[in-house]
This record gives sequence, structure tokens and C-alpha cells, in this order.
Amino acid sequence: MTTNIDTSAMNDEALGQHIEATVLDVASSATIHGEGLQRRMATASRNIPLTGLAPDMRDPILEKLKSVPLHMRASEERRLIDEAVNTYSMHYKVRAGISENANAYQREVFNLEREIEGLHREMDQVGKRLEEISHYDPNTGQPVLRLQGQARKETEAAYLLLGHTINLRDGSERAARLAKAKEQAIADYRKAEQARADAVEVERRAEQMVRDADIQRRADARAKWKTNNL
Repeated sequence: MTTNIDTSAMNDEALGQHIEATVLDVASSATIHGEGLQRRMATASRNIPLTGLAPDMRDPILEKLKSVPLHMRASEERRLIDEAVNTYSMHYKVRAGISENANAYQREVFNLEREIEGLHREMDQVGKRLEEISHYDPNTGQPVLRLQGQARKETEAAYLLLGHTINLRDGSERAARLAKAKEQAIADYRKAEQARADAVEVERRAEQMVRDADIQRRADARAKWKTNNL
């Protein structure tokens, strides 16, 4: 866990807010090649202009800005850019992974997103199985679904269970897990702060001990001289 912010002056509430606000600041574990959006985000602290976005991200923003009054356009443009970049950053890091320097809160946020994304993929696959057509009835021309009877009931139950699991994972479970992770992140920050403070104190004491030893050595030498010159 690394940070360029002095968190020692923050109380736990302020530190918790800082941890939540900087969740996307964690680096990706992937090596960035070329000059794509991830490179621009890394060098511009995500303060990216509209022209820096790819067309598939830029065009929807331009469309939304058409209905925004001129005097509000700059602030709304910034908000929409940040929203789009944050969404991109989240999805990119969910797939690529995050740095080992991530704090406990950041790790849990991305773990949750990865789990929910996986559940959605699984639910989509089950949904497609439920929609599979075996053949068309020669008399009515209506499609006949492949899954029938007990197999269909079980698959439908699995589909509903996945939806329920997603709702839990993205609701009460998310809140509980993130609250616990934030507590751990705060504790880790405090531990790191104490380690840094201890290192400073060790250095101070070492310098004092060296100074005291030097003074003692010089005092011993002076005392010896005085004794020899009585």
C-alpha cells in the first residue's frame, strides 16, 4: 500500500472518505503499451480532454451536451468525461487486475465487480439456454424450446438464483464487505503511519546516540588530558 498523501493528520472518518474517493487511483497490474487511454490516464491524472477520448466514448458525450445550456457546458462536459473515464477504468482494471500495492478497500471493490461481472456472464449463458429453440412445430409454425419438463424447471430455478445472488452481491453483501474492507484499510494506513513515525524516531535516536558517544569520547579525552596535566 502506497500513498503520496499525509494521512496521519486525518481522523478515521476523513481517512475513510479519502479511501473511498481514491478507489480508482490504484494502478492496473497490466503493463501499459502504446499511447491509449490508460497511458493518458496515467500521465494526466485522468484529467483528460474530450478530444482525448475514443469516438465510442466521445460521441455519446457530444450528443448529451447538445441539450446543455452554454453557460453550463464546461462543467457538464467535465462531469461526463470523468464519468466515462471512471467507468472505463473500472472495467479495464476488473479484467486486467490491479497493483499489489492496492489497499484492502480497493481490492474488495474490484473483487466484487469481478464476481458480479462473472455472475452476469453466467446468467446470460443460462438465459440463452432457456431461449434455445429445438425446432418449429410443423402444424403451427411456432418455435419449440429445447429445454422442457424438469430440465427447464431446474434451469429456470438456476436463472432466478443467479439473479438473486447478483442482487445480494450488489446490495447488502457489498455494503457489509466494503465496510469491513474500509476498516482494514484504515488499520493498514495507521500501521504504515506508525512504521514511518518509528523509522523517523529510530533515525533521530541513532543520531543522538552518535552525538552522545562523540561527546563522551571527547569528554573522556579532555578528562584524561586534565588528569595528566595536574
